[in-house]
Amino acid sequence: MLIGIDASRANRERRSGIENYSLQMILALIRVDKANTYRLFTREAPIKELQHLPATVAVKVVETHSRFAKMRQRLHLPQMWTHTALRAELKAAPVDVLFVPGHVLPRGYQGKSVWTCHDIGWRYIPGAYGWLEKLYLDRSTRQCATQASKIVADSIKTRQDLETLFGVSANKIQVVYPGYNAQLYKPSDQLHRALLKKNFDLESPYLFYVGNLVPKKNLEVVIEAFSIVMGRIEQAKTMAELKVQSEVAIDENVHSYSLKQEFLASLGGTIARLQLVMAGQGSPRYVQKLKDFAAKMLVGKHLKLLGYISDSEVADLMSFALAYVQPSYYEGFGMPVVEAMACGAPVVVSDGGSLLEIGGEAGLSFHHSDAAQLADIILKLATNATTRDKMSQDSRQFVTRFNWDKSAEEILQIFATL
Repeated sequence: MLIGIDASRANRERRSGIENYSLQMILALIRVDKANTYRLFTREAPIKELQHLPATVAVKVVETHSRFAKMRQRLHLPQMWTHTALRAELKAAPVDVLFVPGHVLPRGYQGKSVWTCHDIGWRYIPGAYGWLEKLYLDRSTRQCATQASKIVADSIKTRQDLETLFGVSANKIQVVYPGYNAQLYKPSDQLHRALLKKNFDLESPYLFYVGNLVPKKNLEVVIEAFSIVMGRIEQAKTMAELKVQSEVAIDENVHSYSLKQEFLASLGGTIARLQLVMAGQGSPRYVQKLKDFAAKMLVGKHLKLLGYISDSEVADLMSFALAYVQPSYYEGFGMPVVEAMACGAPVVVSDGGSLLEIGGEAGLSFHHSDAAQLADIILKLATNATTRDKMSQDSRQFVTRFNWDKSAEEILQIFATL
């Protein structure tokens, strides 16, 4: 069987969630499949990960020099390539099955196809999307859900959304959890801790987030929670100086957290130097908005925005974090949560989308709009090493269920049914 794959999302040097999913799924399919041949379709010359592949795999660069190609490049509309150049290529040189792991199916394509749906987030957080983007996402999702022979959903939550919001039959959808790069995402050694100090001027303790810096990630709630934490620390320091020895309840109006003796004793140490570290790209306007909000909440000096960093640096930062926090309003899966668990980081997730499904069993969770609840969790982790160690062990055990080779085998079973 000849399997065609839209590898356009995978074929990027700088990748975020869906791009990483596409690349890792493609590589896993190639690794485990000994029976089929593959044709990978890209818009540009293949990146190094898609070079020197087995003889059963061909990479086809599909691009035209027509007005459509120039318009696509000028307007940054990758779907124009899908609906024009890729569709024409598939008509000229058909494949037995088309797999689209990270984009949309070519409009009007009538061959057998498998499409991965990652999330329906725009239905839950409409304010994070422009009206034109929402219209496109809604129509393209409906088109793909109707057109695809089979649909792969990243999570049970995404499957349920497709059923309830788009009327897709449950028989057409199969949940296949993504995996993670186990060679990269694992606890780092102490040498790498020294590299964090050298490369980022960063020492423990710190909270960590990685991903796109965009409003739908709900990053302001983390900054607000961090501000509450630092405020409570300052209050507790004052009380300690006044030799308050008994258990003290701080700020009863915001889900007060009882500061026990072990917390008071720790205040002279590193906890007062707690930092909030965020890695990822965002628009200059939104990045500045985050900085301004942190300054308003009096924690500007504690916030570190690293921009885009390498995957290996992400793994190191996860390994030594006090906790990894995923505060999103909605996630269809939440790949960084899995990667953080693999690195042994305690994970804290919001109740957005599938996050409770993916990380809640091994981590701690909070309502996505409740900064005080998140602050309580941060203080609990900051002051209780036993809790952190238990969560770290649970994370590494829980994450074993996510495996790219297993995911690829499940996808191959879907191909075989068509």
